[in-house]
Amino acid sequence: MDSSLDIFNVAHSYLEGHLTLDDVQEWLVPHLGIFLIDPRSTPSELAGLFELGFADVAAGEADEKELQRLIGEFLREHQAIELGSAVHTASTNRLAMIACFVGTPQTTFKALEPLRVGG
Repeated sequence: MDSSLDIFNVAHSYLEGHLTLDDVQEWLVPHLGIFLIDPRSTPSELAGLFELGFADVAAGEADEKELQRLIGEFLREHQAIELGSAVHTASTNRLAMIACFVGTPQTTFKALEPLRVGG
């Protein structure tokens, strides 16, 4: 299973009161690299929401109850999630992330289709 999905367990544990905001931040900071690979994936969006929440709470611009409400709304709105999919690329010989969808994608594409030269 994708390790970025652990953030959903962390979020639910936070909302249920099993983890504090400090616990979430302590877990999230060493895992940020996972979420930077595909910043448009749903787990990455949740990580970004937490990061913004940490900053807002620390600056006194929001309180923890507001952050909990936002996290709860995010989880309800994203019951079907978009994940990154690891694929080897020929040019880098490393893992790269492309979007795959749970549910019906808004657009379709053919990955790695060669260009036709000269008609």
